[in-house]
Amino acid sequence: MLSGMNTDGVQRDERFPIEGTAEAWIEFRYPGRERPLCCRVIDVSIAGISFLLDEELPLLARGAKIDGALVRLRDRTLNGGFVVKHVTRVRHSETICGAVLYPETDDDMNELVAVIRTVDAGAA
Repeated sequence: MLSGMNTDGVQRDERFPIEGTAEAWIEFRYPGRERPLCCRVIDVSIAGISFLLDEELPLLARGAKIDGALVRLRDRTLNGGFVVKHVTRVRHSETICGAVLYPETDDDMNELVAVIRTVDAGAA
């Protein structure tokens, strides 16, 4: 199941955690940086992605839109963009960015769905 209904009647995405040993990264350009940032993905859903930030990135705030992202999930790769929904510090040195993920093409969406099915099957 890719999404579910909460008890309050609001549609919610099911989140699928990516194990620390799995290959799961997102790369994107950050303003003022010569090289793309590469961040570890910690969970994914049909519409969203969460990843760890190793440093403070002031321009990566709620509502920021990033195009040209490359997402590697296990043995699959997809291109797209994202819009930041939150940046939350969870520990002194760890910050999580949650974003709405926009696959670039239908093939990219198919790759995302295939990853979610694989992760979901592993959790069952």
